[in-house]
Amino acid sequence: MRNRNWPQSSNNVSYQSPKIAGFDFYGQHALSNATGWNSNGTTAQGREAGAQITYTAPLFQIRGIYDEIRNPNNDQLGGMYNTCNGMVDSNGIFSYSREYTAMVNVFLGQFKLQGGYQAIRCSGMAG
Repeated sequence: MRNRNWPQSSNNVSYQSPKIAGFDFYGQHALSNATGWNSNGTTAQGREAGAQITYTAPLFQIRGIYDEIRNPNNDQLGGMYNTCNGMVDSNGIFSYSREYTAMVNVFLGQFKLQGGYQAIRCSGMAG
């Protein structure tokens, strides 16, 4: 969704673990190109963070993802939701919110079954 699962961000600190007993972990925190911890309204990028844990076995794979993108103007999980000529600006819930994702792959020879669940949360929308 609009590059939500793999957003472009600057000044990242990240870690990818080795696979141990089928588990691996990835975490990332973007420092937002701002002088303040939660941004300060001077940059276009708000604070971003995410984590992913995956368990892989011969017959299946399970993955959980958490990511959070905050509004750079006020450090909130939401913002104004405006439309102009039928187009929505970039301040809506898809741009600034928390996202929880759970996914599963089941390997059946040459076939693969996939399933997933996703929830997006915000701290409130205006407009």
